[in-house]
Amino acid sequence: MDKYDILIKKARDILRTKPFDGVHDLSHHVSVYKTALQIAENINFEFDKKTLELAVMWHDVTAPGNEKNEVATAELIKDEMVALDFSDKDINEVYNAIAHHGYNQQPRNMIGKMLWDADKLDFLSINRWKNGLKMETDGKATFKAAKEMFEKVLKMIPTIPEKLHFEISQQIFDERLKELKASPVAKKIAEHYGCELRNI
Repeated sequence: MDKYDILIKKARDILRTKPFDGVHDLSHHVSVYKTALQIAENINFEFDKKTLELAVMWHDVTAPGNEKNEVATAELIKDEMVALDFSDKDINEVYNAIAHHGYNQQPRNMIGKMLWDADKLDFLSINRWKNGLKMETDGKATFKAAKEMFEKVLKMIPTIPEKLHFEISQQIFDERLKELKASPVAKKIAEHYGCELRNI
């Protein structure tokens, strides 16, 4: 197991046992990584697969007791990478990708752009919508908190296309939005929170 694998496994263990919440768990990170690979394979850019996976698998990891914060997470993985003697180049690439992946932030590098797009495209994941509902049904979020989170996502979805960085990302967005609107499960979740899919 090399040092990349060590940190990827560590992220997976944290996300499996102590995720920030039900929509920032291991399944979210795996989904984002699959989408990031799909994007990477459709653009003219040479990238290191392990570096991309490392950035993606740590992008929403939080230290125990901390608020979810992009810079705090970037500092967390930076410390881990320094301890394992990663190169300054790799540390900076992963740090900047994670530190600037917030919705209203501008990615600083290509890995960051792939992470940003893949992460935001996951708003259209039916599995993520199910996990959001599960937070409420499991008592980990009140109906009010879950509804506010859901409404926030619905407002963000129409603004995603203008922020995407690659043509393939736009194609994925169009396909997933079509699937989401046709999904009986998504429709049922939307109705549970008093919303309509046709409004997105």
